[in-house]
Amino acid sequence: MSEPRETEVKIRIASAEAARELLRHAGAGLVRERHFEENALFDDKAGSMRASGTVLRLRRTPHGGVLTFKGPREIEQGVKSREERETVVDEPGEVRAILRNLGYRPIFRYQKYREEFALDGVVVA
Repeated sequence: MSEPRETEVKIRIASAEAARELLRHAGAGLVRERHFEENALFDDKAGSMRASGTVLRLRRTPHGGVLTFKGPREIEQGVKSREERETVVDEPGEVRAILRNLGYRPIFRYQKYREEFALDGVVVA
């Protein structure tokens, strides 16, 4: 069994509405409506995650939360790929407390809006 992988390509498009129109025209279906999310990246005092090129992220959304581990990135022909393991969490605040008690601290926070579509087995966000 192969490890779960994230393959990421970022494409500049004039606007969110232009992207939606392109996706609809291609036959993509809306999977999750536009929503706000808050993301925090965690590391220990020694900076072990950053030094190894890995990421530990806790995401909070109106639907709950997601804890994510991302392995070191590999870039081939401009396409980023890496191991990605995620699990849904009901109580992101409690997970944050657990991480803190394990010696991890938030080192970076970012917020964004996200909307997800599906096309031929691929999630487009």
